[in-house]
Amino acid sequence: MTIGERIKYLRKDLLDLTMDEFGGRVGITKSSISTMESGKSNPSDQTVRFICREFNVNEEWLLSGEGEVFQAKSVNDEIVAFVRELSTDNESFKAQLVTMLSRMSSDEWDLLEKMIRRLANLDEVSPVQQKDTAEEAEYKKIHLENATKPAGMSSVSNTTEGTDQTA
Repeated sequence: MTIGERIKYLRKDLLDLTMDEFGGRVGITKSSISTMESGKSNPSDQTVRFICREFNVNEEWLLSGEGEVFQAKSVNDEIVAFVRELSTDNESFKAQLVTMLSRMSSDEWDLLEKMIRRLANLDEVSPVQQKDTAEEAEYKKIHLENATKPAGMSSVSNTTEGTDQTA
């Protein structure tokens, strides 16, 4: 496979980008991409660097076909790329979620971690830990009851000396 064929494979098959989209991200024209992909010209060293940096491509693979297509990203690189993506659309769900997460207290982070670990079964939980506290059980009971009632009706129970009073 030639360098032009690898560029086309990267652009079309792996990244699913048009020539215009690909060129816009690396600063070259559609006609330049076309001539590179067809083998009529080779990319400049600068274009190779731009392609590798923009799409996290392994330069060795792009130039020779050897090695992996993409370079492994560090956690920090992934975060930077994600934040860069978020900065283009502040109204997206992702941006709103990250904003909410950035405002969480330490206690809220601890609770979120506990909930995610429980959902993912990452921690081995003993049978004692699996039992709900009385408050969790009451919370679930009320919300389950509300979910099964017709719209507009909810119950909150107050227990007074053995009698159940619905508010």
